[in-house]
Amino acid sequence: LPPPSLPPLAPCPLGDVCTTGPCLITDGGSCATSPDFPNLYPTDEGCTIYGLPPVGLDVIAFLVLQSAAAPKLRLNCPYDHLTVNGVKYCGTSGPAGVVPSDGTMTWVSDGSETFPGWKVCWAAQPPSLPPPSLPPLAPCPLGDVCTTGRCLITDGGSCATSPDFPNLY
Repeated sequence: LPPPSLPPLAPCPLGDVCTTGPCLITDGGSCATSPDFPNLYPTDEGCTIYGLPPVGLDVIAFLVLQSAAAPKLRLNCPYDHLTVNGVKYCGTSGPAGVVPSDGTMTWVSDGSETFPGWKVCWAAQPPSLPPPSLPPLAPCPLGDVCTTGRCLITDGGSCATSPDFPNLY
């Protein structure tokens, strides 16, 4: 049987990760799970997790129905699967390290067996902070070498040392 069709995505507030259907957003908005994880997920379910940041996914747990039939079916994940960037994941191999290029993951389960499912997390890298600002420098006479704080200028202005050099600072 084909998996159930998924509804269109509703707007998601900027910076949030949202879901359609029975999947859950957990861990303060930094993880998602299949329905009822870590218990068996239900049959004939589907959801889309969207608004994901463009960072590699961290697979915490992944146990999804995989075909016991021919190897070709196992590779195609025709039954239950999590899809990221158009690639289906099933069995015990989740999308570890995959960056969701369109910001979405889609889950579907068919009408047959169920398993414990999956938990996938992401952690947006904090924006790099600018270095702390230093106090403005006092004027330094042209041609001189000056310092702020406890560093010292020595040897007639040709060297600088840390405080108390050569002792520990």
